[in-house]
Amino acid sequence: MARAGWKLHELAAYAGHRDPKTTLIYVYLSGTDLTAKMAHSVGTLDARLFGQLFKSE
Repeated sequence: MARAGWKLHELAAYAGHRDPKTTLIYVYLSGTDLTAKMAHSVGTLDARLFGQLFKSE
């Protein structure tokens, strides 16, 4: 579910954990998962910056 984009507090609630730190014990994201997330974030930020720099007025 973490790979599907669920947020930590959502995973914790689904698992019945009161403290999200407990959920972190069971969640593991591989380097591939983290790289994909970072690439998506950078792409989104680049697009936003490009739009601000080159928007037509």
